Amino acid sequence: MTGKTDYENKELQKVMVDIASGYTERIMAIGSTGTGKSYSWLKLAERFSDNTFHVLDTDRSVRRMLSTEFSRLGNVLVTDAANWDQCYDFINGLVKTEGKVKPGDWVVVDLICSIWDMVQSHFVSEIFDKGIGEYFLQARKELKQGAKTLDALKGWVDWSVMNKMYQELAHKLFYVLSAPPYLANIFVVAKATRLSSEDKQETIDMFGTYGLRPEGEKRNIFRVHTVLLMQNDKSGYYVSTIKDRGRSRWGRKKVSDFGIEYGGLAGWQ
Repeated sequence: MTGKTDYENKELQKVMVDIASGYTERIMAIGSTGTGKSYSWLKLAERFSDNTFHVLDTDRSVRRMLSTEFSRLGNVLVTDAANWDQCYDFINGLVKTEGKVKPGDWVVVDLICSIWDMVQSHFVSEIFDKGIGEYFLQARKELKQGAKTLDALKGWVDWSVMNKMYQELAHKLFYVLSAPPYLANIFVVAKATRLSSEDKQETIDMFGTYGLRPEGEKRNIFRVHTVLLMQNDKSGYYVSTIKDRGRSRWGRKKVSDFGIEYGGLAGWQ
């Protein structure tokens, strides 16, 4: 921990005590483009420079940030992913490779919402030998030509399989890697989208005040302890707490250093 102040060393020591007792973070940051979602976990990587950040980048944007403001970071390992197989291999590799993830490390998925799209594309490709856009276009043409219903993906035959595939990966990410012997902290990033009347009531209850919810698989919000809404305007960047088990909540707090300021709320210092 060389180069850190006494204050920062004490902060990190508190986190390590929590990790030693089996306590780890599971955080989701949601927001529109440019609201500081990736910036937040990169500030954590600055703060926890003795721990490795294993990053799955489905947005292919992290390396750009690492080449500019965060070029000094040497503890961020980035894996780019453009399809389901690459996402699965990344998570599975962390689980199966002994000693790769150490207690206190962080596993980051930026953006997790893309993985739900990827599992659908993978399923359609494997089962129907088509791209997902081509598949739905063909189904729509058949409807136009006189079919009574849109003959597309069906409930238990198709969606249940995709759900099982996704749930297996999500279980490893959120529950296996955050538990012994790994004891990694989990930080996932998702784009925000507008709430609609078609959303489930439990989702509306959680996000109704904000009018936004995370894109992607809808049960991820229940797999994390913490959901934070990131926003910005001309005056700066703001964080609102949507969910944070056992902690006080931020209404809409202006934040300049997420690692220090959220660390204070979380009791890391």
